Amino acid sequence: MCINKTMILCYNIYNMVINMDNLYIKELNKFDCNITNKIHDFGRDNNVPIIMDDGLSLLLSIVSIVRPKRILEIGTAIGFSSIMMALNSNATIDTIEKKNDMYTKAIDNINKVGLTDRIRVHLGDGENVSLDELEKEYDIIFIDAAKAQYRKYFERYESLLSKNGVIISDNILFHGYVEKYKFNIESDASKDLKALARKINNYNEWLKSNPNYNTIFLNIGDGIAISTKRSLNE
Repeated sequence: MCINKTMILCYNIYNMVINMDNLYIKELNKFDCNITNKIHDFGRDNNVPIIMDDGLSLLLSIVSIVRPKRILEIGTAIGFSSIMMALNSNATIDTIEKKNDMYTKAIDNINKVGLTDRIRVHLGDGENVSLDELEKEYDIIFIDAAKAQYRKYFERYESLLSKNGVIISDNILFHGYVEKYKFNIESDASKDLKALARKINNYNEWLKSNPNYNTIFLNIGDGIAISTKRSLNE
């Protein structure tokens, strides 16, 4: 059996996530910071698409294992994920947001936690932000933007991934609609939601069969995929 980087990463995070459904463990994993808690609560109360709590715990576990120098995030929203990754690492972060109101709120939140020297927010669409604005290499690329465009984001930015880097895709289950689409399970999804579920499923299948990457798919948060480059001897 070939042992690859993704399997090693999966093994390392297994004990960190196995008890995520345990209420006591969830209580221990709560983030005790007044400012970030307010940002989190603002996102939840205003239907801002921030990462789910279990997904965040996994994301920060990966950050602690990889120990990235640089992180690229596609989909800033109000800056919550970037702030949490910065607070749990020494990494510098580039993050891309296309909505003006989200961009402005993210800048404000980053200022509040004093991370303007480590987090740069780029206003623009992830499909066409100039690569010249970014670093040449990143150890983690976190995709959490328009779900229908995930493959475009992956293909656009994979050249910036370091040799032992990780690409993380959030919301690959999309509230259960992707599974229902895949297995023709009856749901209350609108036509547009079903179309989006189909596109996310297509992305997942593309990741699964991508010959250049090993990917694991986890039923944590709203579903997370973790991709690492295959080595030449795999």
